Amino acid sequence: LLLLHSMRAHTLTHSELTRMTSKKKVESLERSKCCLSSSVETLHRSMRRKN
Repeated sequence: LLLLHSMRAHTLTHSELTRMTSKKKVESLERSKCCLSSSVETLHRSMRRKN
């Protein structure tokens, strides 16, 4: 479910990215994407530790 949601969110941001013209917006979007992926990684790691 989480994976499906993140995939859906990725497609949304990608379509937004193609529509965007402002460089600043693109940069902030990429930054937030990086933050999201790293937090997901941390979540997976903590889940592995519990199991």
